[in-house]
Amino acid sequence: MSLLDETLARIVAPDERLRAEIARKLDSKTKPPRSLGRLEDMACAIAAIQRTPTPQLKKKAIVVLAGDHGVAAGGVSAFPQEVTVQMLLNFADGGAAICVLGRHAGADVVIADMGCRVAPKSHPKILDRRIGPGTQDFTRGPAMSRDDAQRAVEAGIRIALDLAEQGTALIGLGEMGIGNTTAASAM
Repeated sequence: MSLLDETLARIVAPDERLRAEIARKLDSKTKPPRSLGRLEDMACAIAAIQRTPTPQLKKKAIVVLAGDHGVAAGGVSAFPQEVTVQMLLNFADGGAAICVLGRHAGADVVIADMGCRVAPKSHPKILDRRIGPGTQDFTRGPAMSRDDAQRAVEAGIRIALDLAEQGTALIGLGEMGIGNTTAASAM
């Protein structure tokens, strides 16, 4: 069984009874009901996912996965693909907005090269999880083979498992790559 299949088999639905219980408790607080909006939704969701009325959020991480998209060859971005690797190095040096937000939230920022067209120079804060030098241009054929797509998903699963083993209880996800808006819009 593949890591992807094993992971899918272990996923359980959030505890909806607990989600409703936490929502009732939040509504009973001295404040207008639902006045905290999405913050209340997130609190209920985290409790339901962790299956506890007192979720633990002491250790947090933001995982930024980077890779270049072959569709960029068609001129869909204002920036050249060399910017992806420059941004990766900026993330690693703590100079990007996500780094500021991570510090403010007390979250580690974990950066992984999933397939920049040009590999970044070795950096202790950049995980090398390269599947290849970016994807193919999806306007001319498949962006990735099914095997490469599964390898990419499983690389992400391994990053999450490693973080969980280190005590991380909440993971936020981000991505960076020239051509990413076009790829995301097409999906």
